Amino acid sequence: MSCTFVPVSPSSDFSLQNLPFGIFSTASTPARVGVAIGEYVLDLTALSKHGLFSHISDLQAEAVFSQPSLNAYMALGRPVWVAVRAALQEFLTNSAHPARSVSVSDVAVEQSSVTMHLPAKIGDYTDFYASREHATNVGVMFRGKDNALMPNWTHLPVGYHGRASSVVVSGTPLRRPNGQRRPDATKPPVFGPSVRVDYELEMALFVGPGNELGEPLTMAQAEERMFGVVLMNDWSARDIQAWEYVPLGPFLGKNFGTTISPWVVTMEALEPFRVAQPAQDPEPLPYLRDSTSSGYDIQLKVEIKPSGSDEYYALTNSNLKYMYWSLKQQLTHHAINGCSMQPGDLLGTGTISGPTEDSFGSMLELSWSGKNDIKLGDSGLTRKFVDDNDEVRVTGFCQGDGFRVGFGECVGQILPAKQLDLHLLKHRKNGTDGFTAFQLTANFLYRELPVRIGQTINGLEQNPSPYKIGKVPQLRTLLERYTDDLTLLVSQTPAPSTPDNNTQFVNALRRLKGRYREHMWTMAQGLRELSAAIRDENPDIVPKFLRPSAARRRRMGGKAPHHLSSTLAYPDLSAPMAYLAPSGKMVMTDPAAWSASGEPAQPQQWAANRVCSEFCNEPQCRNPRLWDGDSTRRCAENQTRRLFDWVYSMSLGTQLLIEDHMSIHDHGRNLVQIIQPLEIATRAAHDASITCQRHYGFAPPVVRVIAPQPTTTTTYVPHHLYSLLFELLKNALRATVETHRGSKFPPVKLIMASGDEDVAFKVSDEGGGIPLSQVDAIWSYLGTTEHPVEPSTRSKTDTMSSISFMKHAADMPLFGAGHSLPMARQLARYFGGDLDLVSMEGVGTDFYLHLSRSKNVVEHMPDITDFMSTMASDSLASSSPTV
Repeated sequence: MSCTFVPVSPSSDFSLQNLPFGIFSTASTPARVGVAIGEYVLDLTALSKHGLFSHISDLQAEAVFSQPSLNAYMALGRPVWVAVRAALQEFLTNSAHPARSVSVSDVAVEQSSVTMHLPAKIGDYTDFYASREHATNVGVMFRGKDNALMPNWTHLPVGYHGRASSVVVSGTPLRRPNGQRRPDATKPPVFGPSVRVDYELEMALFVGPGNELGEPLTMAQAEERMFGVVLMNDWSARDIQAWEYVPLGPFLGKNFGTTISPWVVTMEALEPFRVAQPAQDPEPLPYLRDSTSSGYDIQLKVEIKPSGSDEYYALTNSNLKYMYWSLKQQLTHHAINGCSMQPGDLLGTGTISGPTEDSFGSMLELSWSGKNDIKLGDSGLTRKFVDDNDEVRVTGFCQGDGFRVGFGECVGQILPAKQLDLHLLKHRKNGTDGFTAFQLTANFLYRELPVRIGQTINGLEQNPSPYKIGKVPQLRTLLERYTDDLTLLVSQTPAPSTPDNNTQFVNALRRLKGRYREHMWTMAQGLRELSAAIRDENPDIVPKFLRPSAARRRRMGGKAPHHLSSTLAYPDLSAPMAYLAPSGKMVMTDPAAWSASGEPAQPQQWAANRVCSEFCNEPQCRNPRLWDGDSTRRCAENQTRRLFDWVYSMSLGTQLLIEDHMSIHDHGRNLVQIIQPLEIATRAAHDASITCQRHYGFAPPVVRVIAPQPTTTTTYVPHHLYSLLFELLKNALRATVETHRGSKFPPVKLIMASGDEDVAFKVSDEGGGIPLSQVDAIWSYLGTTEHPVEPSTRSKTDTMSSISFMKHAADMPLFGAGHSLPMARQLARYFGGDLDLVSMEGVGTDFYLHLSRSKNVVEHMPDITDFMSTMASDSLASSSPTV
């Protein structure tokens, strides 16, 4: 028997022998009943209109199959189900069938063009605990081998009622749950996101016709009410579950989400694959005894796709035939007390584990409660539980002679937890409306943000750099963008004094928040343009005194000196010059009277002195008589770096104020949180490894995360710490690969230590190190020579501010995404920390990142007011917040 209506591959899950039912919709049709065949979905409503089911007297086909759920069809019972299956098989195999006058497009659509929905409206959901291997494994972990199974386990199918409202169809992402957990048994519980989210490999039975309340079901009656089976991943938060389950069983650790596959494989399709279930000793009580073969040979597989990866890695290979308590026994026991079952009720089997380690149906078992790492193939990646943004896929099929009866896929992804601000929730509980709760901070931002943006504009316009940055296209664009931001706030947005005005203000903040990534990309592009201009000695941008003389060029063999410098406008040489005299005193003088000998100074010396007058400890520069061109270029670099440190820090502070306000407004959580640094460090190491592997095409060096104090907590912005460590690890991995290519890679070490004053990290590599003369270039905004990332991808490469960065970081390139190290240093310093390095040329480099533990850190802002006396800095100084 073969299908002649549409092509069906022998390896297809949806063979003629299968014909699973589901609910689908298209762009032009609402949700309705369909049947999968090959790569198509048969539209049973359309087939009903062509009379395919008109001979089935108990079926009002068009009315039943146009429903957005299978409940009405499930309620009709086995005689109707068998008749519909026979009609479909006859239609698909008999080319002379009267209904075959229709074309494929009249009654079928390709699966790739449909959206699948939950197959039924689930009234009640019950989860069992029916695998002896799983129950034994868990019992050994928590109670010991001698007390692994509870006394009742071998006498009845243990189960509990779940939450039907959180059962979702495959492809629906779920958030990591918040709840109480007790990581330290000697201390009180803590509240926060689960750190032990797990999958559970299960299958689930959909019930057909129900029974009246008070009327129990026998084994034979239960079998007649079994409509079909789906794949299930019953997600579990093991740490929340462990703390809450005594004495009444699972609650928040389980009800945050359960994923099922969209196609229901009927019991008729599974009939050829019935097998004997495991021997039951002791013999069950009479109402649970079964003389038939009630197991099913269904091959099951679980795979995980780590965050940022494109590849799935196998975790579990199991089989439904291992289940100690059968589907029939579970349904019978559920209703033996007269509990009324309803069409569409869902019964989960519980975790399906087999006798071998690779058949364990959960990460709890595979990692043995987190004691062991689970290796993900040959990728070098490991897991103990599911990380944020990991994707888990369950598949299953029965293998026949030349055909399959498959279930499709059951796919789910775990998103980061929604962080809760309990103080804000208290306000809402006490009846404070959203506008009143945010009015104080909104008014502060309305006054503060224009000051900060105005300072940024003023700093760019009044910069001390000797370069004509106003002629660098992207830096000019950057200035224009900041001007647009200021106009938006000052001229186009009313004060948030009413709810309507506050809505306009919030919308303006959203626009500013989104523009920040554009600004950082524009600044990076502008600095590259300036770097090229300095390298090429563009006379429109680089002044004469920073270009080598002909004699010096001849001494250098015709090569230009190495430049690292950058920034904005050109000093007015006709104005009085500020310089640092040999005494160290800052003075103002007329250029004509500058020379210590009383002789007029040369214009080149005036300009050089202007450049060297600020922030310079070079002996040559502190004494104008010893001046030379290399010193001037170094000083130009110092001023350039200080200016862009200031511009970036000012932009960062502005963005943080906006992000914090919007985070509380949109998500009910503060941007600054109590974090567990080890979790973030582990995630950063994983994602940096993925990025490195994607770039080079082979397994990267192993990143060893070492934490003598693994339970350390501190207060910080989570995605900032992630960004810093991700950037350092990328550099370390790249250096290691480039140095040891073709040989065995030494590991990269990430060491975390916790002290009274700070939490410190050391990223240590054996990547050859950096020559001493080049260390300063690491912190230069013009030190990056890589081709920039295209603008279309920059939303995923904002390493310093975007909260979504942690989700997309592994998608970014290994390098060329911006001037990340100098920005990372300013980010570390912003909250009172620091970032530095020690390098041994020929060996490797150690980066040191310090996070301050101080509870009263004043906003760090590199000071440029000393050399920008025209800037109005009083407002900024008076409004620096305490973090």
